[in-house]
Amino acid sequence: MCGWTNHSCKVISYKIDENLMGYRGSKSEFKSPQPNIFSVKEQRVDGSWFLAKKAINLRYTLMGCENNYRIKILSKRLNNKNMSSINSLLKLNPWFVTGLIDAEGTFTISIWKDNEYKLGWQTGAEFKIQLHKRDLNLLLRLQEFFSGKGSISISKIRDSVSYSVKSIKDIVNIIIPHFFKL
Repeated sequence: MCGWTNHSCKVISYKIDENLMGYRGSKSEFKSPQPNIFSVKEQRVDGSWFLAKKAINLRYTLMGCENNYRIKILSKRLNNKNMSSINSLLKLNPWFVTGLIDAEGTFTISIWKDNEYKLGWQTGAEFKIQLHKRDLNLLLRLQEFFSGKGSISISKIRDSVSYSVKSIKDIVNIIIPHFFKL
């Protein structure tokens, strides 16, 4: 239970400076490129605890959009950074790439019968990483890390994407030397 008592359950609103308001509510911030999305502030109602059988309820009152407030919090305006688990501006760390390849990567050398070749056999090499489709951005950055070589394919059957390099020249000159630079 909170320390407030307001048995009439009235909503009490005060017009005070937003910076002096303290912890009496929270602000939901919507960061969107769409022009009509605003911050919304809700205010806890005095006497807002409501006890019922097997339930505790807390009431809130919508106070209005931040754009309607006379004073806005400047620090929130200055620190408007989009947060992401993947920052596309940063180059991948070589140690991260090595760990990712160690965990998820495969190097395959294939030999198969092909009568069009003089000896009747053909060989091929492939470097490949297959991840969930939500990690497409990571594979695009990995392709960029390896000088744009290889290709990225999206599986229609599974929820996966894969980055593969099939050129022996690129595997020998770009992929494998990465492990010796560390």
